[in-house]
Amino acid sequence: MQETQKIKCNVYSCKFCNCDYNQCMLNEIKIVNNSNNMKKEDTMCTNYKKES
Repeated sequence: MQETQKIKCNVYSCKFCNCDYNQCMLNEIKIVNNSNNMKKEDTMCTNYKKES
């Protein structure tokens, strides 16, 4: 049996974020970095969906 990895997230404006556990509700995510300096702070989840 394969154990699923928990993806930490505290972007509470995203509809995939479970704020109670600071976890993403998706099984996998992709990350993109739109800047040239490749700092961790400049990365963003491509699945980000703002809550309506």
